[in-house]
Amino acid sequence: MKKKLFIMSMILLGLNCMLFAQDFSKIKKIKFKETTDYAKYEPEVLQCCDYILSSPIDYSKTDKDYAIATKFVLEWTIGTKDYSFLIDSKITAVTKSTDGLLVLYMTSATKYVLENKEKATDKEDVVYNAMLIYIEYCENTSNKVKISGELKKMIKAKNENNLKGYLNME
Repeated sequence: MKKKLFIMSMILLGLNCMLFAQDFSKIKKIKFKETTDYAKYEPEVLQCCDYILSSPIDYSKTDKDYAIATKFVLEWTIGTKDYSFLIDSKITAVTKSTDGLLVLYMTSATKYVLENKEKATDKEDVVYNAMLIYIEYCENTSNKVKISGELKKMIKAKNENNLKGYLNME
């Protein structure tokens, strides 16, 4: 029985690695030429979001795949006409403490809208849920985010069930 469990675990682990493997050489070659390209490549954008949000922030300095994924997501968010992303003073306040945090917020927002298309027009809902994804990333110590200043206040607000109040949504 233990042997079967071990074998199944190894198979699932292998499948998991294959599912999350990304061919970044193909991503690098994708160009957004037509407005229809943005919708066409949404699955690849979501895969890049998952890769970014599963990588420690210090990878941005050494991981070429991280850089390719980040560039791809940002190009998509800037060019898509199907979604818009709000960056207000609260968002800039909690992302300015560390290089790369604004990219992580945009990645969180992109992930949320692509997984919840029916809610993508509700800007407050997008900001709130993107912040939840962003906070989860920042709180994960393996992601090596330096938590200070406004980010610390925002996390405290979330932990006290007052994130909407912190974001001036109430």
